[in-house]
Amino acid sequence: MSGYHVCPLNSSVYAWFFFADYTRRLAYTELYLTLGMMFRRYKYELHEADVTDVELGHDFFIPVTRLDSKGVRVFVEATSD
Repeated sequence: MSGYHVCPLNSSVYAWFFFADYTRRLAYTELYLTLGMMFRRYKYELHEADVTDVELGHDFFIPVTRLDSKGVRVFVEATSD
């Protein structure tokens, strides 16, 4: 024994970074596929929405829309593929 100790965490740091990068890319791929499927298979139409429904109305530590806003409502219809 030479007294030299290899920490298992230091020797596998590259493996952890590779795994984290792989899972992040996989998550982005799943998001792109899901969004693509949603916009290809369905038609969206806004219902009684205007720009004031998404503008900043108040700042309660986080941005909030107007208090009397019902939010953005959408009609969703299936399209024929």
